Amino acid sequence: TDSEKVVPIIPSSQNKGFLPLLNEILRMDKPTYERYLVEMKFKSGVAPAREFDEGFIPNVVGVTLGGLGVITKEEWKPSPDYNVKVITVSE
Repeated sequence: TDSEKVVPIIPSSQNKGFLPLLNEILRMDKPTYERYLVEMKFKSGVAPAREFDEGFIPNVVGVTLGGLGVITKEEWKPSPDYNVKVITVSE
């Protein structure tokens, strides 16, 4: 509501958090996401940010203004070093 930009931190496509982030947050399926990456590369001439391993996502979210990441409950290892707010999503 305050017009802040949200920056999705994309987990690696091999991680469990990848499809939930695409489907529930970005409202994309995998082919649409792959097309988006190609379009962004051609529009800007630069490849979008790389995907991250789940264990590294809290670090990236903590240093990215407006960062939003999704990781599985099993991968979450709380640390006082993370500058993140945890939101639990249940089915």
